[in-house]
Amino acid sequence: MSAKQPFKPQRMTRAHAALVLSLLLASCSLLESGSGDTLEGGLAKLRETARSVVADPDRRDRFLANCRELESELLDFERYAAEFASEYRRAFTDYDSDAEDLHRLSAAFRERQRASQARFVELHLAMAAAVTGPEWQSLREQETRIIRSMLDAALKGSG
Repeated sequence: MSAKQPFKPQRMTRAHAALVLSLLLASCSLLESGSGDTLEGGLAKLRETARSVVADPDRRDRFLANCRELESELLDFERYAAEFASEYRRAFTDYDSDAEDLHRLSAAFRERQRASQARFVELHLAMAAAVTGPEWQSLREQETRIIRSMLDAALKGSG
């Protein structure tokens, strides 16, 4: 009989976390304001779940601190993306703008997106590492609901 492999969030979630951030960053501003499916609402439910599932106060506090940082990072990027979209539209419609202006704006956006993605992966892995395997399974279920809501919003926005 083989021994059960220990829970290793770094191996299980690194690629998932990178994909999740890309999807979140692409769709976070598409969620309807005031609905229960907002980024803030989903993360509030994640924190609620953590409070009920994570028994150890120290681990729970670490998880919640990382969750707050994650929310801050995503909301900051959402604001940045809205500013970028506005600036890009302005440059695109400005007769005096040239291709270099648009390339410069796009390059700055991609750089910021990569930095946010790296930070998201770091926080996501820290959240997973702060809790036990069974606790993470429950929390990951809530995370999956957040992602589904955001993907649904993105698909509605693109259709």
